[in-house]
Amino acid sequence: TRPPTDKESLTMSDDTHAALVPANPAALDVDRASEIATKIEQWASTCDDLDALREARARVAAVESYLAKRHKDASREMARADRKLEARIGVLIGPAHHGGDRVSVDSKSVATDLLSKHERHEFRQIAEYQDHPEVAPLIEQGQSRRRVLRQIAEVKPVEAPVEMDPLKGESWELRVGDFRELLSDVPEQSVDMIVTDPPYPKDDLPLYSDLGELARRILKPRGVLFVWTGQIFLPEVIERLGEHMTYGWTFDLALPGSNSRIMGRHIIQTWKPVLAYSTGTWPSGEWGDDALVSPERAKTTFEWEQSAAPAIKLIERYTPPNALIVDPFTGAGSFGVAATSCGRRFLGVELDPQRADKAADRLADGLAA
Repeated sequence: TRPPTDKESLTMSDDTHAALVPANPAALDVDRASEIATKIEQWASTCDDLDALREARARVAAVESYLAKRHKDASREMARADRKLEARIGVLIGPAHHGGDRVSVDSKSVATDLLSKHERHEFRQIAEYQDHPEVAPLIEQGQSRRRVLRQIAEVKPVEAPVEMDPLKGESWELRVGDFRELLSDVPEQSVDMIVTDPPYPKDDLPLYSDLGELARRILKPRGVLFVWTGQIFLPEVIERLGEHMTYGWTFDLALPGSNSRIMGRHIIQTWKPVLAYSTGTWPSGEWGDDALVSPERAKTTFEWEQSAAPAIKLIERYTPPNALIVDPFTGAGSFGVAATSCGRRFLGVELDPQRADKAADRLADGLAA
């Protein structure tokens, strides 16, 4: 019996993907696509190196895209490996949680910085449901990530809303649930500022219309709505907020040290927009610049946590002492801490009970990121 060739005896190691999947997609041996995909899957199933997995996934995804209109069957094979790699990455970075991610990011891993937060969230979902009888066949068929996630959304159990009493402090209150219901009792024109960071995915875009409608009702005539947002769906975000509010300005929030890669655009994100809207009359006052800076990567408690520093700058500039600040998407409570640390009152709403508890702890301790 002849000895196996180097290719046949290739051992699964951390650099196997480099040997199997060429950096140039056109160099792939299409006839071996199924074999290569299987070897990649076998290697990934036991690999604990996030950086190697991310690099392998990047190469596999590039090949999958290149083959999509040239060799459909081969493309599906690579897509299957892609889904398996995504699932493995999701397993290693931790489980998905309702309302956001509770697992802290390992700052020592390059992979967690290079993957966008939406990718991490989606990979966690794929990891959690990869063995589900209605999801696993789609992964084996090499269906797209979007198709797999759509199926996950259909099979995911609907969680009953958790009713909790408001969490309160001397100058703050945090309500747990849907802001559209829980802020209905806030009197008209009683709020000095809304500062918030809504979810960015496409499915959540209708929330921006609801946010604008709320702001129109509860903000004082010279009150301002500040909205942290992403850029992929920025035109629709602007359009939806503009249904009820008057556009004022876009502030530049610098993100020094951020290595988030927006895979759909091949752009390394170094800043994000903070949109400012009024009910029609922009507040007058002292001159100030439109530059904001997030001094450090505030991910100590939740992956999507924001720094309090930029909000402090806006709150101090545009509101008087003892003003009422509202955040309908409180998350980890950074903006609430910003408000109370400036001598303002704070009213927040958070959908997820676990995050609400953490936010309440931070508000009680006055811990700013």
